[in-house]
Amino acid sequence: MSSSLSGSSHSSRPNEDQGHAQLHALEGERQRRNNRQRERRRLLSSSQLEESLARRRANYQRLQQMEPTSVLNQVEAMAGNLLSACSETQTSSTYCIRVLHNFLSTFMNKNNILYM
Repeated sequence: MSSSLSGSSHSSRPNEDQGHAQLHALEGERQRRNNRQRERRRLLSSSQLEESLARRRANYQRLQQMEPTSVLNQVEAMAGNLLSACSETQTSSTYCIRVLHNFLSTFMNKNNILYM
């Protein structure tokens, strides 16, 4: 009985080692990338550095503005899929509207909680 236990724990060990090695490699690559970026910034003149920081801020703000649009697009797509499924299955319109209303209400409640 003990030999079967040791065999099963031994078989998972190579997977753990492989996963650890992959994480280690990813972390090393992240550190190298960060070091290269840090070195590039160090070599910039002050005006170039200001320009670079302004671009980074603008990109960040643009991403922040795009997120709600992306969420809205996803909700519209889900609502459209729900209505399409209702029409394809010939489910009653009243039932579909009630399901859609509940879905959107739940989504809006969760969305308000997330963005408060």
